[in-house]
Amino acid sequence: MKVAIVIYDKFDLVNLAEFNEFFKDEHKFDTKIYAFKGEIVDKFGVCIKVENSASSLYGSDILVVCDGKNQSLVYDEIFLSWLKSAFDVRYKICVGTAKGILNAAKFDEFLHSDKFDNEFKDSIKKAVSI
Repeated sequence: MKVAIVIYDKFDLVNLAEFNEFFKDEHKFDTKIYAFKGEIVDKFGVCIKVENSASSLYGSDILVVCDGKNQSLVYDEIFLSWLKSAFDVRYKICVGTAKGILNAAKFDEFLHSDKFDNEFKDSIKKAVSI
């Protein structure tokens, strides 16, 4: 399965690591990190260069939006328009405040939890039939 993990300025780097380990390392899925722009700074000031910047999310099987300080993104029509390129992605998953981003992008159905714990991992496994 192809997994698109979306990051943005002030995202939670720990959450990215959790999702990446779960999908890429544990389940050997084809996992790629996407962002709207080429350089992203996490909530602690760590700068990350992203190879898949502004690339369409179309064609992924799973969309993951990381947690973070993202309140302004729910009003960013350009970012939301880019995120909507994942409209046809079968599974949409998020943690914490990323729920607001998926709601703002008008995605009706997605899997959400307040934290990335074993219970949420089990929910993902069940939903995706892993």
